[in-house]
Amino acid sequence: MYIFVASDNDTSVLPAEVRHVDVIRNVGVYAPLTRSGTIVIDGVVASCYAVIRRHDVAHLSMTPLRFLYDVSRMMGGGRDVDDDDGRNAMHWYPDLLLKTVRRFAPALLEYLSRP
Repeated sequence: MYIFVASDNDTSVLPAEVRHVDVIRNVGVYAPLTRSGTIVIDGVVASCYAVIRRHDVAHLSMTPLRFLYDVSRMMGGGRDVDDDDGRNAMHWYPDLLLKTVRRFAPALLEYLSRP
């Protein structure tokens, strides 16, 4: 199995063989939405989309939210496009998409963590 890691100069990604895997379970999750749908953590390139099998489908489904953010910024909105209000809840848009996929196309999901 291989993963992609950032090159030394962070201008490209390179495949690296996975030699060992540890499973660690913690409570909570944070999933930032980036323009590319990926993030580099400790040199490892990872998808921002945790539960869907296909990164490209997940990224396409977030296009309206990225567009809303861009429009908000162009109109002088300095605040991020969210509805967290300090609750640390999932944004309503991906929450609606996740519930819809769970109902009509659960095979697209990597796992089903909650009812």
